[in-house]
Amino acid sequence: MSASLSPISRAVLVKGIDGLGNRILSLLSAILYARLAGRCVWVDWRDGIYADRGINAFSSLFQSSIAIALECEPPGRSVHPWLWESHLHMSAHELRCLYGPFGGSRCPFSGTLFSFDPSVLDHQADLIVIWSSISFVNKLRRHFHGPWSTWRVLSEMKILARLLHEELPIHPAIAARVNQFTRIWPDLPRIGVHVRHTDRTTNLLRLWRRLDQLLARHPHAMIVLATDAEVIEEEFRRRYPAVFTLPKWFAPSGPLHQRSAPCPDRLAMAHDSLVEMRLLAHCDHLIVNGNSSFSQITRLWWLGDPRRVIDVGSWAWLPAPIRERAWRSRDAVRWAPWLLRGRWHLHRQRALL
Repeated sequence: MSASLSPISRAVLVKGIDGLGNRILSLLSAILYARLAGRCVWVDWRDGIYADRGINAFSSLFQSSIAIALECEPPGRSVHPWLWESHLHMSAHELRCLYGPFGGSRCPFSGTLFSFDPSVLDHQADLIVIWSSISFVNKLRRHFHGPWSTWRVLSEMKILARLLHEELPIHPAIAARVNQFTRIWPDLPRIGVHVRHTDRTTNLLRLWRRLDQLLARHPHAMIVLATDAEVIEEEFRRRYPAVFTLPKWFAPSGPLHQRSAPCPDRLAMAHDSLVEMRLLAHCDHLIVNGNSSFSQITRLWWLGDPRRVIDVGSWAWLPAPIRERAWRSRDAVRWAPWLLRGRWHLHRQRALL
Protein backbone atom coordinates (compact mmCIF):
# COMPACT_ATOMS: atom_id res chain seq x y z
CA MET A 1 0.00 0.00 0.00
CA SER A 2 1.28 3.46 -0.83
CA ALA A 3 -0.35 6.81 -0.26
CA SER A 4 0.23 10.50 0.22
CA LEU A 5 -0.34 11.40 3.85
CA SER A 6 -1.39 14.72 5.31
CA PRO A 7 1.56 17.03 6.09
CA ILE A 8 0.42 17.20 9.72
CA SER A 9 0.58 13.43 10.23
CA ARG A 10 2.98 12.26 12.92
CA ALA A 11 4.83 9.23 11.66
CA VAL A 12 7.50 6.66 12.29
CA LEU A 13 9.72 6.32 9.22
CA VAL A 14 11.32 2.88 8.93
CA LYS A 15 14.38 2.73 6.72
CA GLY A 16 15.48 -0.58 5.21
CA ILE A 17 18.86 -2.21 5.62
CA ASP A 18 20.34 -5.74 5.49
CA GLY A 19 18.26 -8.80 4.53
CA LEU A 20 14.52 -9.20 4.26
CA GLY A 21 14.23 -10.99 7.61
CA ASN A 22 16.03 -8.13 9.37
CA ARG A 23 13.75 -5.60 7.71
CA ILE A 24 10.62 -7.44 8.79
CA LEU A 25 11.82 -7.67 12.41
CA SER A 26 12.57 -3.94 12.42
CA LEU A 27 9.24 -3.08 10.80
CA LEU A 28 7.17 -5.22 13.19
CA SER A 29 8.88 -3.52 16.14
CA ALA A 30 8.18 -0.10 14.61
CA ILE A 31 4.52 -1.01 14.08
CA LEU A 32 4.20 -1.88 17.76
CA TYR A 33 5.89 1.40 18.71
CA ALA A 34 3.55 3.35 16.41
CA ARG A 35 0.47 1.73 17.94
CA LEU A 36 1.70 2.58 21.43
CA ALA A 37 2.64 6.16 20.50
CA GLY A 38 -0.38 6.92 18.30
CA ARG A 39 1.61 7.42 15.11
CA CYS A 40 1.35 6.10 11.57
CA VAL A 41 4.12 4.08 9.93
CA TRP A 42 5.94 4.91 6.71
CA VAL A 43 8.26 2.36 5.14
CA ASP A 44 11.19 3.38 2.96
CA TRP A 45 12.71 0.36 1.20
CA ARG A 46 13.99 2.34 -1.80
CA ASP A 47 17.64 1.53 -1.12
CA GLY A 48 18.11 -0.70 -4.16
CA ILE A 49 18.49 -4.07 -2.41
CA TYR A 50 15.08 -5.60 -3.18
CA ALA A 51 14.07 -3.40 -6.12
CA ASP A 52 15.75 -0.93 -8.44
CA ARG A 53 17.16 2.12 -6.65
CA GLY A 54 14.36 4.59 -5.95
CA ILE A 55 11.54 2.03 -6.16
CA ASN A 56 9.93 1.11 -2.85
CA ALA A 57 9.87 -2.69 -2.64
CA PHE A 58 7.51 -2.70 0.34
CA SER A 59 4.31 -2.08 -1.62
CA SER A 60 5.05 -5.11 -3.84
CA LEU A 61 5.65 -7.43 -0.88
CA PHE A 62 3.00 -6.55 1.72
CA GLN A 63 -0.44 -4.99 2.00
CA SER A 64 -0.80 -3.44 5.41
CA SER A 65 -3.46 -1.16 6.85
CA ILE A 66 -0.97 0.52 9.19
CA ALA A 67 2.34 0.50 7.27
CA ILE A 68 2.42 2.69 4.15
CA ALA A 69 5.10 2.76 1.46
CA LEU A 70 6.80 6.16 1.24
CA GLU A 71 7.18 7.23 -2.39
CA CYS A 72 8.51 10.78 -1.98
CA GLU A 73 10.13 12.91 0.70
CA PRO A 74 7.65 14.38 3.25
CA PRO A 75 7.84 18.20 3.14
CA GLY A 76 7.92 20.65 6.02
CA ARG A 77 8.40 18.34 8.98
CA SER A 78 10.48 18.38 12.12
CA VAL A 79 12.78 15.35 12.02
CA HIS A 80 14.48 13.31 14.73
CA PRO A 81 17.30 12.26 15.02
CA TRP A 82 19.08 15.39 13.83
CA LEU A 83 21.33 13.65 11.32
CA TRP A 84 18.34 12.78 9.11
CA GLU A 85 17.51 16.46 8.58
CA SER A 86 17.94 17.21 4.85
CA HIS A 87 18.96 13.58 4.34
CA LEU A 88 15.61 11.78 4.19
CA HIS A 89 16.29 10.97 0.55
CA MET A 90 19.24 8.82 1.63
CA SER A 91 19.15 5.15 2.54
CA ALA A 92 20.29 3.92 5.93
CA HIS A 93 23.44 2.52 4.32
CA GLU A 94 24.26 5.87 2.69
CA LEU A 95 23.73 7.78 5.92
CA ARG A 96 25.91 5.32 7.82
CA CYS A 97 28.66 5.84 5.25
CA LEU A 98 28.25 9.61 5.55
CA TYR A 99 28.29 9.93 9.33
CA GLY A 100 29.31 6.61 10.79
CA PRO A 101 32.74 5.60 12.06
CA PHE A 102 34.59 3.10 9.91
CA GLY A 103 34.32 -0.62 10.63
CA GLY A 104 30.87 -1.02 12.18
CA SER A 105 28.87 -2.38 9.25
CA ARG A 106 28.48 -5.77 10.97
CA CYS A 107 27.45 -4.37 14.35
CA PRO A 108 23.83 -5.48 15.03
CA PHE A 109 23.33 -2.42 17.25
CA SER A 110 24.69 0.18 14.83
CA GLY A 111 21.17 1.36 14.07
CA THR A 112 20.91 2.78 17.59
CA LEU A 113 23.39 5.50 16.56
CA PHE A 114 21.16 6.73 13.73
CA SER A 115 17.66 6.13 15.14
CA PHE A 116 15.31 7.56 17.74
CA ASP A 117 15.19 5.95 21.18
CA PRO A 118 12.29 3.44 21.02
CA SER A 119 11.99 3.27 24.80
CA VAL A 120 10.56 6.84 24.74
CA LEU A 121 7.03 7.36 23.36
CA ASP A 122 6.71 11.16 23.54
CA HIS A 123 9.23 12.33 20.94
CA GLN A 124 8.23 15.82 19.87
CA ALA A 125 9.30 15.68 16.22
CA ASP A 126 6.64 15.08 13.57
CA LEU A 127 8.81 12.49 11.84
CA ILE A 128 11.00 10.07 13.79
CA VAL A 129 13.32 7.77 11.87
CA ILE A 130 14.58 4.33 12.76
CA TRP A 131 16.36 1.38 11.23
CA SER A 132 17.45 -1.78 12.93
CA SER A 133 18.77 -5.23 12.07
CA ILE A 134 17.07 -6.80 15.08
CA SER A 135 13.81 -6.59 17.00
CA PHE A 136 13.49 -3.91 19.70
CA VAL A 137 10.16 -5.16 21.10
CA ASN A 138 11.57 -5.72 24.58
CA LYS A 139 12.42 -2.01 24.86
CA LEU A 140 8.69 -1.30 24.67
CA ARG A 141 7.58 -3.59 27.50
CA ARG A 142 7.64 -0.73 30.01
CA HIS A 143 4.71 0.79 28.10
CA PHE A 144 2.49 -2.30 28.31
CA HIS A 145 -0.15 -0.95 30.67
CA GLY A 146 -3.85 -0.21 30.46
CA PRO A 147 -5.31 -2.00 27.40
CA TRP A 148 -1.81 -3.33 26.65
CA SER A 149 -1.33 -5.01 30.02
CA THR A 150 -2.19 -8.46 28.62
CA TRP A 151 0.86 -8.22 26.35
CA ARG A 152 3.24 -8.29 29.34
CA VAL A 153 3.07 -12.07 29.66
CA LEU A 154 3.76 -12.67 25.95
CA SER A 155 7.25 -13.62 24.82
CA GLU A 156 9.02 -11.51 22.23
CA MET A 157 8.40 -14.17 19.57
CA LYS A 158 4.68 -14.35 20.37
CA ILE A 159 4.37 -10.57 20.16
CA LEU A 160 6.16 -10.48 16.82
CA ALA A 161 4.05 -13.38 15.51
CA ARG A 162 0.84 -11.62 16.50
CA LEU A 163 1.94 -8.42 14.80
CA LEU A 164 3.01 -10.30 11.66
CA HIS A 165 -0.31 -12.10 11.30
CA GLU A 166 -2.49 -9.11 12.19
CA GLU A 167 -0.65 -6.11 10.76
CA LEU A 168 1.55 -7.33 7.90
CA PRO A 169 -0.29 -9.57 5.40
CA ILE A 170 1.73 -10.52 2.35
CA HIS A 171 0.82 -9.27 -1.10
CA PRO A 172 -1.99 -11.31 -2.76
CA ALA A 173 0.29 -12.14 -5.70
CA ILE A 174 2.78 -13.78 -3.35
CA ALA A 175 0.04 -15.61 -1.46
CA ALA A 176 -1.24 -16.94 -4.80
CA ARG A 177 2.23 -18.30 -5.65
CA VAL A 178 2.41 -20.06 -2.29
CA ASN A 179 -1.02 -21.65 -2.85
CA GLN A 180 0.02 -22.71 -6.34
CA PHE A 181 2.93 -24.72 -4.95
CA THR A 182 1.10 -26.21 -1.97
CA ARG A 183 -1.74 -27.44 -4.20
CA ILE A 184 0.63 -29.61 -6.27
CA TRP A 185 2.56 -31.06 -3.34
CA PRO A 186 2.11 -34.82 -2.92
CA ASP A 187 0.24 -36.07 0.11
CA LEU A 188 3.40 -36.87 2.09
CA PRO A 189 4.88 -35.63 5.37
CA ARG A 190 6.88 -32.48 4.71
CA ILE A 191 10.11 -31.44 6.42
CA GLY A 192 11.03 -27.79 5.93
CA VAL A 193 14.74 -27.01 6.08
CA HIS A 194 16.44 -23.62 5.96
CA VAL A 195 20.21 -23.53 5.40
CA ARG A 196 21.99 -20.20 5.53
CA HIS A 197 25.37 -21.07 4.13
CA THR A 198 27.06 -18.02 2.59
CA ASP A 199 28.26 -16.73 5.96
CA ARG A 200 28.88 -20.24 7.36
CA THR A 201 26.54 -19.70 10.33
CA THR A 202 24.75 -23.06 9.99
CA ASN A 203 26.33 -26.16 11.52
CA LEU A 204 25.85 -28.59 8.63
CA LEU A 205 26.97 -31.68 10.55
CA ARG A 206 24.35 -31.01 13.21
CA LEU A 207 21.74 -30.33 10.55
CA TRP A 208 22.45 -33.57 8.64
CA ARG A 209 22.25 -35.55 11.88
CA ARG A 210 18.92 -34.10 12.97
CA LEU A 211 17.45 -34.41 9.48
CA ASP A 212 18.51 -38.05 9.18
CA GLN A 213 16.94 -38.78 12.58
CA LEU A 214 13.68 -37.22 11.42
CA LEU A 215 13.75 -39.13 8.11
CA ALA A 216 14.27 -42.38 10.01
CA ARG A 217 10.83 -41.78 11.60
CA HIS A 218 9.28 -40.51 8.34
CA PRO A 219 11.12 -42.32 5.52
CA HIS A 220 8.71 -41.15 2.81
CA ALA A 221 8.80 -37.47 3.79
CA MET A 222 9.43 -34.74 1.24
CA ILE A 223 12.10 -32.17 2.08
CA VAL A 224 11.21 -28.53 1.36
CA LEU A 225 14.54 -26.71 1.17
CA ALA A 226 15.28 -22.99 1.30
CA THR A 227 18.93 -21.97 1.02
CA ASP A 228 21.10 -19.11 -0.18
CA ALA A 229 23.74 -21.36 -1.77
CA GLU A 230 23.44 -23.46 -4.92
CA VAL A 231 26.06 -25.89 -3.61
CA ILE A 232 23.77 -26.74 -0.67
CA GLU A 233 20.86 -27.40 -3.01
CA GLU A 234 23.03 -29.74 -5.05
CA GLU A 235 24.22 -31.57 -1.93
CA PHE A 236 20.64 -32.10 -0.73
CA ARG A 237 19.62 -33.57 -4.07
CA ARG A 238 22.63 -35.88 -3.95
CA ARG A 239 21.78 -37.09 -0.42
CA TYR A 240 17.98 -37.33 -0.53
CA PRO A 241 15.52 -38.54 -3.19
CA ALA A 242 12.58 -36.18 -2.54
CA VAL A 243 13.69 -32.54 -2.35
CA PHE A 244 11.52 -29.58 -3.34
CA THR A 245 13.20 -26.23 -4.03
CA LEU A 246 11.92 -23.00 -5.49
CA PRO A 247 13.60 -22.18 -8.82
CA LYS A 248 15.53 -18.96 -8.20
CA TRP A 249 18.68 -16.97 -8.84
CA PHE A 250 21.78 -17.57 -6.72
CA ALA A 251 24.57 -15.08 -6.12
CA PRO A 252 28.01 -16.18 -7.40
CA SER A 253 29.36 -15.65 -3.88
CA GLY A 254 28.19 -14.11 -0.62
CA PRO A 255 24.65 -13.36 0.58
CA LEU A 256 21.86 -12.94 -1.95
CA HIS A 257 21.07 -9.42 -0.73
CA GLN A 258 24.58 -7.95 -1.03
CA ARG A 259 24.70 -4.65 -2.94
CA SER A 260 27.35 -5.80 -5.38
CA ALA A 261 25.52 -8.99 -6.39
CA PRO A 262 24.65 -8.95 -10.14
CA CYS A 263 21.02 -9.87 -9.52
CA PRO A 264 18.94 -9.61 -12.72
CA ASP A 265 15.66 -8.95 -10.86
CA ARG A 266 15.89 -7.82 -7.25
CA LEU A 267 12.15 -7.62 -6.70
CA ALA A 268 11.77 -11.23 -7.86
CA MET A 269 14.48 -12.17 -5.35
CA ALA A 270 12.42 -10.58 -2.56
CA HIS A 271 9.27 -12.37 -3.76
CA ASP A 272 11.13 -15.68 -3.76
CA SER A 273 12.32 -15.12 -0.19
CA LEU A 274 8.78 -14.51 1.07
CA VAL A 275 7.44 -17.51 -0.86
CA GLU A 276 10.13 -19.72 0.69
CA MET A 277 9.33 -18.50 4.20
CA ARG A 278 5.65 -19.25 3.70
CA LEU A 279 6.30 -22.67 2.15
CA LEU A 280 8.50 -23.66 5.08
CA ALA A 281 5.75 -22.55 7.46
CA HIS A 282 3.35 -24.96 5.68
CA CYS A 283 5.49 -27.99 6.50
CA ASP A 284 4.83 -30.63 9.16
CA HIS A 285 8.33 -30.38 10.65
CA LEU A 286 10.85 -27.56 10.54
CA ILE A 287 14.65 -27.49 10.84
CA VAL A 288 16.10 -23.98 11.06
CA ASN A 289 19.02 -21.96 12.31
CA GLY A 290 17.50 -19.76 15.00
CA ASN A 291 20.35 -17.26 14.64
CA SER A 292 19.15 -16.36 11.14
CA SER A 293 16.49 -13.66 10.76
CA PHE A 294 15.07 -15.60 7.77
CA SER A 295 14.48 -18.58 10.06
CA GLN A 296 13.05 -16.32 12.76
CA ILE A 297 10.42 -14.91 10.38
CA THR A 298 9.59 -18.43 9.19
CA ARG A 299 8.96 -19.45 12.79
CA LEU A 300 6.68 -16.44 13.28
CA TRP A 301 4.50 -17.74 10.45
CA TRP A 302 4.66 -21.32 11.75
CA LEU A 303 1.31 -22.46 13.17
CA GLY A 304 2.22 -26.06 13.93
CA ASP A 305 3.35 -27.77 17.11
CA PRO A 306 6.43 -25.93 18.48
CA ARG A 307 7.88 -29.32 19.43
CA ARG A 308 8.19 -30.08 15.73
CA VAL A 309 10.63 -27.20 15.21
CA ILE A 310 14.29 -28.21 15.45
CA ASP A 311 16.79 -25.40 15.95
CA VAL A 312 20.34 -26.25 14.88
CA GLY A 313 21.74 -22.79 15.64
CA SER A 314 24.38 -22.10 18.23
CA TRP A 315 23.16 -22.18 21.85
CA ALA A 316 19.95 -23.85 20.65
CA TRP A 317 19.87 -25.93 23.82
CA LEU A 318 19.20 -22.80 25.89
CA PRO A 319 15.64 -21.54 26.45
CA ALA A 320 14.85 -18.85 23.88
CA PRO A 321 14.75 -15.85 26.30
CA ILE A 322 18.06 -16.85 27.91
CA ARG A 323 19.71 -17.49 24.55
CA GLU A 324 18.54 -14.10 23.25
CA ARG A 325 19.88 -12.37 26.35
CA ALA A 326 23.19 -14.24 26.08
CA TRP A 327 23.54 -13.38 22.39
CA ARG A 328 22.83 -9.70 22.95
CA SER A 329 25.16 -9.55 25.97
CA ARG A 330 27.98 -11.18 24.02
CA ASP A 331 27.61 -8.82 21.07
CA ALA A 332 27.13 -5.81 23.34
CA VAL A 333 30.51 -6.50 24.93
CA ARG A 334 32.10 -7.16 21.55
CA TRP A 335 30.81 -3.94 19.97
CA ALA A 336 30.80 -1.64 23.02
CA PRO A 337 34.11 0.10 22.10
CA TRP A 338 32.89 0.76 18.57
CA LEU A 339 29.51 2.06 19.78
CA LEU A 340 31.16 4.42 22.28
CA ARG A 341 33.51 5.68 19.57
CA GLY A 342 30.53 6.06 17.23
CA ARG A 343 28.55 8.15 19.71
CA TRP A 344 31.58 10.39 20.28
CA HIS A 345 32.06 10.68 16.52
CA LEU A 346 28.43 11.73 15.92
CA HIS A 347 28.51 14.17 18.84
CA ARG A 348 31.55 15.81 17.29
CA GLN A 349 29.87 15.89 13.86
CA ARG A 350 26.84 17.66 15.32
CA ALA A 351 29.02 20.20 17.13
CA LEU A 352 30.71 21.11 13.86
CA LEU A 353 27.40 21.85 12.12
